[in-house]
Amino acid sequence: MKRYALVALQVSGGTPPFAPTATVSLLVDGDEVRESAVGSGMVDAAFRAVSRVVEIAEGHNDIALESYSVVAVSPGSNAMGRVDLKIRWSNLIAYGRGEDADVVVASTKALVDALDRMGRGEYDPYEQDLTGIPS
Repeated sequence: MKRYALVALQVSGGTPPFAPTATVSLLVDGDEVRESAVGSGMVDAAFRAVSRVVEIAEGHNDIALESYSVVAVSPGSNAMGRVDLKIRWSNLIAYGRGEDADVVVASTKALVDALDRMGRGEYDPYEQDLTGIPS
């Protein structure tokens, strides 16, 4: 069973004075949680909204994006994009992947995938921060 799953995402971009915003709805252990956030761009806003959900669910929020890449996996202007990322959360490392024709959706899917893997104990034990494992 998934620990974290994306239900819905709504984003809007803009230039000052309008800030990029995102509202995300996630299933966390079967319960739907919805949060919104603003960011420096639409991906940042979506990541901040997901982070708010994590803070509600876990009581803390120390997610750090370690690496992020996006590539086209099909040709054309309606190409599918694949996002691969690596996060550090509570001194542990997890990887996530998401695919979608919308890079913001693909990015959010990748982050939620990494969080779900971490929440189910599927982190990379070889890359953990040896300064401390969360209790």
